[in-house]
Amino acid sequence: MRILTHLLLIDEFRDQKFNFMLANPPYGVDWKREYDSVSAEAEDKSSRFAPGLPDKSDGQLLFTLHMLHKMDPKGSRVGILSNGSPLFNGGAGSGWSNIRKHMLDNDLLDAIIALPGGLFYGTGIATYLWIFDNKKPESHKNKVLLINAAKDEYVQPMRKNLGMKNILVSDYGRNEICRIYHAFETCDNAKLMDKDDFFYTYITVERPLRLIYKDVKTKYAALDEKKRSEALANIVALDDIDTERTDAEFFAYLESKKIKTTAKLIKDCRTFFGEVSETAPEVHVIPLDDSSDLVADTNLRDYESIPFKTDIQEYFQNEVLRFAPDAWMDREKDKIGCEFPISKLFYEYQPLRSVEDILADIRALEEDEEQSIQSLIND
Repeated sequence: MRILTHLLLIDEFRDQKFNFMLANPPYGVDWKREYDSVSAEAEDKSSRFAPGLPDKSDGQLLFTLHMLHKMDPKGSRVGILSNGSPLFNGGAGSGWSNIRKHMLDNDLLDAIIALPGGLFYGTGIATYLWIFDNKKPESHKNKVLLINAAKDEYVQPMRKNLGMKNILVSDYGRNEICRIYHAFETCDNAKLMDKDDFFYTYITVERPLRLIYKDVKTKYAALDEKKRSEALANIVALDDIDTERTDAEFFAYLESKKIKTTAKLIKDCRTFFGEVSETAPEVHVIPLDDSSDLVADTNLRDYESIPFKTDIQEYFQNEVLRFAPDAWMDREKDKIGCEFPISKLFYEYQPLRSVEDILADIRALEEDEEQSIQSLIND
């Protein structure tokens, strides 16, 4: 494997481009040793790895980037085999997602073919053939064909297993997969997708912090010595400080006592003395200014992945505000994500067996067990 990862360190074909490339890089091999070199190269925006870096535990997409970088501008086609990780690993904004986004932004990905399990000597896991083309015909532009070739009808058993390899793609299977690919349209075992079908916006959903203040003296006494301050001590010394108050009432009380509240003191009071209460009013950044922004309760922070083709405001209204009317979106934290959920798209619901059938199997097993025990006793 270290020999294979040598090309991550040194581009032996730095000035060369190729018209056809085919590879089956190692699955799930870490590239920790190569990280410093690869990440340094990625800083160059014209380099192989500039689009992004996957997790150090799996370098498959680095090999893909290497091959995409070698595509001849006059026309290249690439075939590369992978396991399922490069399809969906990594959330929005991650190296994984950014590499997939790079493929679509540059309209390089032509098709992904889900292959049957049991095709390889060393593993029985699901594998996928990615086909890239930088000179797509007009009918393929900004489209990706997903083919589900992981079907029993496309394979034939081997007479003798080779390791974990126990099947072959049959002549019929090869012909049918090729036919589906060349037709390049949706059918029973294929879905033709727009590139935007694979993108989503990852939004941050906030809800307001709601606090009450009570038992302040007890809370101050429990504080670590390093967290105490003269300003907090002055507050704790006030008469009637332990009376239950909302956030606005608490800081109005401090103002009435001529306590000067700095941003740090406000934060410390809320952190050390405030208690979350679902029924309390919302907390504002500036305590006595209802026109100031609301403070978000980080414990209630949530996230939504919204498909590109879905209106974000409409989604938020129907799927979030319906259940949390006080929520809002922090759109400055939006991230664009990209994934290829091929398993989900080709999922076929299998009806659960009826209770009667399950009970019948259990009774049959019990009867078989009784007969076996009786046979041993008679012997």
